[in-house]
Amino acid sequence: MRLALAGLVALGVAGWGSATLARPVAQLQQIDVSRAPGSQVQVSIAADLTGRVLLAAANSLDPRAPDRGYRVVGYTSADAGSTWSAFSPDGTSRQRCSTADPAAAVDPDGLELVAFVDRLCSTPFDVASFGIDIVTRPGARGRWSRGTVAPIVPGYGNDKPTAAIDSGPRSPYRGRIYVAWSRWHGRDVPIRIALSTSDDSGRTWTAPRVVAGLPDAVSGFATVAIGPDGVVYLTWTDDRRQIFVERSTDGGLSFDMPVLVALAAGPPSGLCGYSGFEVTAQPRRCITTDPSIAVGDRVFVTWTAPGRNAADRDVFVRTFSPTLAPLAAAVRVTQPRSARLGDQFLAASSFDRSERRLWVCFYDTTGDPSRVRTRYSCTTSSDGMSWPPASPVASVASDETADDALDPGYGDYEGVVAVRGVAHPIWADARDLRNLGEEIYTTTLTADRLSRR
Repeated sequence: MRLALAGLVALGVAGWGSATLARPVAQLQQIDVSRAPGSQVQVSIAADLTGRVLLAAANSLDPRAPDRGYRVVGYTSADAGSTWSAFSPDGTSRQRCSTADPAAAVDPDGLELVAFVDRLCSTPFDVASFGIDIVTRPGARGRWSRGTVAPIVPGYGNDKPTAAIDSGPRSPYRGRIYVAWSRWHGRDVPIRIALSTSDDSGRTWTAPRVVAGLPDAVSGFATVAIGPDGVVYLTWTDDRRQIFVERSTDGGLSFDMPVLVALAAGPPSGLCGYSGFEVTAQPRRCITTDPSIAVGDRVFVTWTAPGRNAADRDVFVRTFSPTLAPLAAAVRVTQPRSARLGDQFLAASSFDRSERRLWVCFYDTTGDPSRVRTRYSCTTSSDGMSWPPASPVASVASDETADDALDPGYGDYEGVVAVRGVAHPIWADARDLRNLGEEIYTTTLTADRLSRR
């Protein structure tokens, strides 16, 4: 599904892989998480504090659905990602149908949560008729129940939620759930970022409040993260290709002035306008800067933007202090392995607090002269400023320019979560389009294994 930002301006995506590509990290088990008919894209992942319990969710285009539309499918693992079970949020409601854009979160006491865009099952697909719902369960043995964050109200649009649960050992708001999303009212009011919170495991929610976004810009692709002391951090982008970050020290009641992270400069195009970027590997959908945020002893904002020559796409990280004072200029994470141009895009990030290590994963076309075939790849850094070359973690290349590919391609975002020295990247994979469509794949990484390329 097009996100709120993409709904007002034309947006496409990219890929990697060929015999000339670097070999993937050896002996990584490739796990097909979704194993479902149709195509699955746009995946989110979260983990509990032990790293044993994983929760993921993705958009699923189910050809058997009456309207042949998107639904959300959730996936759970109780053995650190070795095996997975699927569930449908729609088993909790007969009137409201999940639609797209899932965001997974797990709290310190084991509560599992997936937030997503939904609509009335009886209503045709219309971005002006979306609400935000959640499903939760109190641990792996619990039953899923449903709640509403943003009700479906005529004239209001809601899109692309992000979710986080405060697990900070020093936080006065430990256990508070935060959901932020793109929200607008009417056709002429710009899209901004709204926030709602819950202190009772998702049963009740505060009224949606606009907390971010310029009053004369279209804002979207928000990501929320919580520091160890309960400080809330929010990043987003807008149709001017500006990326911002802001923080709240009072549990989301108020936010400091936003800090400009970067301007993702680059020429506009007929396909993408000013907000998106074309990539060869996904010709039917553009990418955006799609910023993500990870928090430890520092704050790290990761995004995609045109490279210095504006001919390729690169992944960047900028590092801030906990008070959002910039500690360095933006750093390019993606170092090309050859002089050939390549695209790196749709980056996801996660900070492993046990090892004080930042993980960043993304699609990479480096090595394919046509810049079409992709492998999902990862790299890791102890400070967010120096980065070794990324290594492919997908063992087989994907090609989203093929006739069998889904129009949204890889979607708008992928995922990675890192806990106790182990990272779990998760991504939409097109290695077997003809038989399976796009599937959700994952693997398990450590920094040591990644370094032994």
